[in-house]
Amino acid sequence: MRKPRILVVGSCNMDYTFGGDRFPKEGETVMGDSFSTAAGGKGANQACQAARAGAKVDFIGRIGQDANGSELMRGLGEMGIDTSMTVLDPESTTGCALIELERHAEGTRNRIMVVPGAQIRFRDGELDFLRDRIGRYDMVLLQLEISMSANETVADMAKEAGVPVMLNPAPYAPMSRGFLQNVSFISPNEHEAAEMTGIAITDWESAEKAAAAIAESGPGNVLITMGEAGALLYYEGKTVRVPSVKTEAVDPTAAGDSFVGAFCAAYAAGLAPDDSMIFASHAASLTVSGYGAQPSIPDINRIMKKLGDTASRFDRDALSRLTGGN
Repeated sequence: MRKPRILVVGSCNMDYTFGGDRFPKEGETVMGDSFSTAAGGKGANQACQAARAGAKVDFIGRIGQDANGSELMRGLGEMGIDTSMTVLDPESTTGCALIELERHAEGTRNRIMVVPGAQIRFRDGELDFLRDRIGRYDMVLLQLEISMSANETVADMAKEAGVPVMLNPAPYAPMSRGFLQNVSFISPNEHEAAEMTGIAITDWESAEKAAAAIAESGPGNVLITMGEAGALLYYEGKTVRVPSVKTEAVDPTAAGDSFVGAFCAAYAAGLAPDDSMIFASHAASLTVSGYGAQPSIPDINRIMKKLGDTASRFDRDALSRLTGGN
């Protein structure tokens, strides 16, 4: 039985994470208590989760000719992700991100600054080779940490080939209606959805209004992640609410990426949209229980264990494509 095949075109960063009791104020220096480096970037994180959830994943990024780029590609390759189409840029550095974690009794908060480097520098025509091969994928996954023109080019090719596109509009930037009309699914968090619509999301009802408004702008299917509250799916005019899976969160980094990557793997494998949401919610709950972006992303065995009896309601053939396909 064939595994779902997913193409991710997006970012890959080296993450530098600092932890402490509180964030520094402007002009202030504070002492931290932890430091780590880990592979990250929204595109690579989502590719990682889709692959660990059981999909066959190809990743196209843009990296510098430096140690960070080599390390990131090596790590993705060890997960079975094909990175052979990634572009090497000798004139720029590989992207990096500074992540600050503030830990207190109520939980952990984060702040992130990304320096995109090579990944924002896709040139005109650099992705044209995809036109003849994009039709072989079951789904294409995009984010906004690379240039808008690159995203628009890939979405246009996918639409022409009849391949569904998932767009994670983060970090948020204005998008053309033509681009959005080439997108099958869009997955903003509550802040990005509010920026897209002007609707402040404070509860399920306001999230539903925002999702319907986003759907009218082009993508017919909208997935809004809402942190601890859970996630909402607006699919073919209907809404599905999925509460979050309760867990002890220690690092929220990559939780949204985990959700999106797991949803795409499940949906591309043939799970129903509502079941794909439940699958993704369990994956994300495992991600926030560990430190670092990609190191904390769970594989299919951990996700299935977390799902427990819930998985018995899922389509068996679809699950088998993730747990044992070729």
